[in-house]
This record gives sequence, C-alpha cells and structure tokens, in this order.
Amino acid sequence: MNPARYKYAAVLVSGVLCGLAGAQLALGNVTLFSENMTAGRGWIAVVAVMLGRAAPVGVLLAALLFGLAEAAGFRLQGVGLPQQATDAAPYVVTLVALFLSTARRRRRTADSPTGAVT
Repeated sequence: MNPARYKYAAVLVSGVLCGLAGAQLALGNVTLFSENMTAGRGWIAVVAVMLGRAAPVGVLLAALLFGLAEAAGFRLQGVGLPQQATDAAPYVVTLVALFLSTARRRRRTADSPTGAVT
C-alpha cells in the first residue's frame, strides 16, 4: 500500500466535493454567484472537524448538528423572528458546541491522574 497515493486521492476527492458544494450553493438557491455568499460556513466546517476529532462518523454527526441548526434558522423565520437572529442560529450552535466540547476535555484532563487528554 502506498500512503502517498491515498493522501493525494483523499485531497482530490475532497476538492471535488467542495467544488460541488460551492456550485450547489451558487446555483441551487439563488442561481447566481455573489460575494460572501458562504457567510462563514467554512469556519463551521472547521469546527465540525474539530468536534468530530477528524473521525468520519464524528465529523458527520457534527455536520448534521450544524445542518439542523441551519434548517431550524430557516424555520424560525417563518415564525416571525428577525432574519438577523435566525441567520445567527448555526453560529450560536457552533460556539455552544465548541464551548461544551472544550469544557468536557478540560474536565477529563483535570480528572486524569497523568493530566493527559484522552
């Protein structure tokens, strides 16, 4: 097995998937490209990888959580909440999840006799 081959294949496949996601974002909802249309969603993806600890299932669960927060924001607009508040929903969930994850890791480190994070 050649690890370099798998690395390059993984980077290539992830690039293709990111390109498809960008195309869907630009053409799926608004049918045109506008500046700043991602609105920081890339940082949410980084947090999803951090929360999932780079494990595929963990990242999938984190991404589903953030997707659910995005969908909840759209639903809350129908209830009559201001658009600014509903647009902030995924970012608030991201910050809360990151805070809870960090607090849990720190508590585990403090409880560990060696002080190592597991």
